[in-house]
Amino acid sequence: MRIARVLHHESSVTPLAALERDGSLYGVAALEALRATRLATERLEESGDFLARVFALGCAGLADLDEGLRGGFCPEVALLAPEDTFVLPPCDPSRACWVQVLPDGGWALGSARGITASGLAVPLPADDDPVVSLGVAALIGEELRRASFVEAERAVLGFTLIAGWASQSLGGLFVGAQLGPYLVTRDEVPDPAGLVAHVDGAAAGEACSAESIAECIALASHHVDLFPGDVIAAPPLATRNTAFDVRVTLGVERIGTLVARASRGL
Repeated sequence: MRIARVLHHESSVTPLAALERDGSLYGVAALEALRATRLATERLEESGDFLARVFALGCAGLADLDEGLRGGFCPEVALLAPEDTFVLPPCDPSRACWVQVLPDGGWALGSARGITASGLAVPLPADDDPVVSLGVAALIGEELRRASFVEAERAVLGFTLIAGWASQSLGGLFVGAQLGPYLVTRDEVPDPAGLVAHVDGAAAGEACSAESIAECIALASHHVDLFPGDVIAAPPLATRNTAFDVRVTLGVERIGTLVARASRGL
């Protein structure tokens, strides 16, 4: 599945869950109402809420809805018009923990409140030379404390892209990131190993394996308690020097594409 956290003009300020299929987004609550599923009738208030549905309820029932989309049940009434929809990062930045694993095997806690969506700008100090790194991040679906490799691997709900911005003037501290656009569950991409990364359309290496990501998660869990919705970013696949307000297109095949941009703001 490819699950989006979206703001829609009908949803007020509550981020909703949507499923992406063939370039279109479909509201989960609308799909369920049409199919009269158990969640639609018994837990209507939670059925379309992204955080409750994905992390609290463990994606319950979403596979059946996605299977319907794959099979051609794509009702127009559930379709979210792009002009009325904004795709948010697939986590709650106010509550998530962002752990960035470094190329040397170390790790750093990033500013999760600095996580934003594709296309928006991440503020950096005005005297910085902007550098962005592309990576694959895992989203956690279970609580982990000093986890084994097996426990860490089992806790991976899915993968997404992360564009991390480190401040050179602040000693390489990760100050913000762009995450998304979708949470791609493991039934869609069981293992990102070998998937080609690209920067502005040019090939830029290959994604690491699910095994390597699980090792990163296990490592992080020995230093900080992890909870559903936390973001664990594997070491970057590619790094690009850029400039303020320049858009850089980053992607990994089968996981997605996002637009990274930095602005003067700190």
